[in-house]
Amino acid sequence: MQCSTLKMKMIISCSLVSFFLCCCHSYTDTAKTEPTQSATAKSTTKPAINQDSVANSSSDSAMYISLDKKNSTKTITGKLKGNNTPMKVYIDINSGDTLRVLIQPSEKDANIRINQIIYPNGTADGPFDRDKKFRLEQAGLYQLILGNNLMAEGKTKTGFILHLSVY
Repeated sequence: MQCSTLKMKMIISCSLVSFFLCCCHSYTDTAKTEPTQSATAKSTTKPAINQDSVANSSSDSAMYISLDKKNSTKTITGKLKGNNTPMKVYIDINSGDTLRVLIQPSEKDANIRINQIIYPNGTADGPFDRDKKFRLEQAGLYQLILGNNLMAEGKTKTGFILHLSVY
């Protein structure tokens, strides 16, 4: 009787170890492919956005732009793909005291807002409405995360125009 209990414990232990090894192995494979996919999205978006104050279009999950006193405004058209698919806007700001962000949705009942801003020093703040002014304490790379309010109703797949200005 004691021998069969010991065998059962061994079988369960081996099964658990095998399960954990399989889980770790599939996680490692996923981690290896993600940077390539995000690098592809970044490289295809960056050249189209760095034009002077023209309406650009993006349906990717990331956009890169640069703002300073010479290039103080940008207008970008974009589209949210639905819940849990936020759009990140990376803004390299070299000068100015204030960043104004205004989102104009293409539909009245659109569910879109500024979910978060991440400052160059790594601190974050949010959520906010569609129109917000941010005090710029330092130059550097700011991240805006635009997305849906999961606590509200409205169309989650929506087009929008994003107005950015530094002054």
